[in-house]
Amino acid sequence: MRDLATDYSEDYMEQLIDNKIGKTDSVLEEIEDAVTSMQSFALAQVGDSTEMLDNTVRRKLYLENMEELACSVAKTINGAISVYFRLDPYKYGKNAGFFYLLNADTGDLQKMELTDISRYDVTDREHVAWWYEPMQNGKPCWLEPYFNRNVNKYMISYVIPIYYETRFLGVVGVDIEVMTIMKDVSDITLYDSGYAFVIDSKKNLVYHKYYDDGIEYEQMDEELRQNIDRIFIKNKINQFISIRSMGEDKQLIIGQLRNGMYLGYAVPKGEIYETIYDTLIKTVVFTILLIVSVVTISVVLIHSMTGPLKKLAKASEQMAEGDLKVDLVYKSDDEIGVLAKNMYHLGESLQKYFDYFNKLAYTDELSGLPNKAAFDRDVTLIMDDIKKNDETFELIIMDINFLKRINDSIGHDVGDILISGVSGYIADTFGKSNAYRIGGDEFAAILLKENVGKSEMYIEKLNREIMEYAYKQKNIFGCVISIACGASVYKRDEDNNFSDVFKRADSNMYKNKVQMKAERI
Repeated sequence: MRDLATDYSEDYMEQLIDNKIGKTDSVLEEIEDAVTSMQSFALAQVGDSTEMLDNTVRRKLYLENMEELACSVAKTINGAISVYFRLDPYKYGKNAGFFYLLNADTGDLQKMELTDISRYDVTDREHVAWWYEPMQNGKPCWLEPYFNRNVNKYMISYVIPIYYETRFLGVVGVDIEVMTIMKDVSDITLYDSGYAFVIDSKKNLVYHKYYDDGIEYEQMDEELRQNIDRIFIKNKINQFISIRSMGEDKQLIIGQLRNGMYLGYAVPKGEIYETIYDTLIKTVVFTILLIVSVVTISVVLIHSMTGPLKKLAKASEQMAEGDLKVDLVYKSDDEIGVLAKNMYHLGESLQKYFDYFNKLAYTDELSGLPNKAAFDRDVTLIMDDIKKNDETFELIIMDINFLKRINDSIGHDVGDILISGVSGYIADTFGKSNAYRIGGDEFAAILLKENVGKSEMYIEKLNREIMEYAYKQKNIFGCVISIACGASVYKRDEDNNFSDVFKRADSNMYKNKVQMKAERI
């Protein structure tokens, strides 16, 4: 029983961390692509020689072109709070560049005064990490989380140093507030008191439910420091380990994000075992009581009614094994007949209860669609089936745009109306048994057999219906809502597991979301 609880918990936690890392990595990759596009534009504008930068007029025009592109790109990046481009101040002057910061009140980018790099030492991360660290690395890099005193925000940055041949020209980068990345992490709940946490490559604590953000390794208490050391020393990335934390034994798994940070989940072992034990104990007790009742009655009557009782015994065995659809055809009105009828009706009643609780367990109440548990169950069955029958499937991931804005500005009641409405169109498009609600604003659909490869047709149909619905309801939602979609087909020769397919579909969905944002600008 303990092994069953552990296996179930590990499968659940492993899938959860794979999905969350894939989703977060998609956001980080989007930022990398955006900054890379700005670097490419910066070099393309220089042309065949950097002499144009030495000319004041031409350099001014060059910076204006860069400034226009950077502002346009920044608006398409999910979570970006600032964008900047700085030429080497020792060659081109301290004002050669620009820095834009997102105004939290208006949502607009606001041009800020440039930091005077010469005022700060190379070791001063709080003011000039964004300049010196990429220049010293000599290649694109994610900076470790740090508190930027120039804007008073706890952030991570992706910065690319720009070189023309071997000549250093400057840097281009984007900053993201740490809590923007951590928002989805902080919302995660596992069992009753499980939690997520994030540490950087230097073992500093970026986020933890029970500790302050940004605690450095040297400032941690002994227990926390030992647990983090255990993860790194034993190289336990993507493996399960047992730790002792805050007075409890816990099960922990940790995975690495593409920017070098580590995302982990921890669950008290007692809660893992308690959940499984409770379910199994109830099942065992019910089964024992049922068997004892049937056997007791059978023993009393066995001498005079051997034949009918054998049928009852066989039926009780079926019921004990979970098959409640027993065949008890005994038309006599004597005691055995009454017993047979009662057992038959008992089986029917229990089957109705089991069907009811099964529906509760695997159906999302708001949307009426199968939920995340149903999705995980069906994925396991599908993966087992395609390995046996040499078949494939196609996964579609969908995400409702603007749901968070509607929840925050109008209210969750209106957000629920939106979820319910969109769910209906998803069910109509893919079939209710093939579509799932797997998160707050996230849905999935699985195409099988002859429908594999037809995701584009289904997505086009869904978008048309959502667009009609959006325009009819725009006065309710305050905006024209839409849905981002991404699809991926299982590749037998390339995919090791379902997670590979999910990551591709999720990444394609985020690319679609970025494209939709860009088209609205």
